Amino acid sequence: MSYLFNTLAIREILFESEIDEQQDKALFKVMQRSIDSDTLATKTDIQSLQQHIAHAVDKSESRLERSLTKQTIRYGSMLIVGASVLTAVLKFL
Repeated sequence: MSYLFNTLAIREILFESEIDEQQDKALFKVMQRSIDSDTLATKTDIQSLQQHIAHAVDKSESRLERSLTKQTIRYGSMLIVGASVLTAVLKFL
């Protein structure tokens, strides 16, 4: 999105700052390129990105919860089997 800005006012401010003309022109060109390019983010862009990140975090959290549940069940099962085998071995001794 391109923004309109007062180029005359910017040039006057740079001129009044008493820097040499080459620096004045260079600073002005940098400012103009950065404002004219699509590198500036609007509030809508930022809000959209925040929503996207929040959705991705929620999705990752739910995956992590499912994974932890599976791991808990798996380790619990292994613990029960191990305890059962140990009990059986101790009874036969």
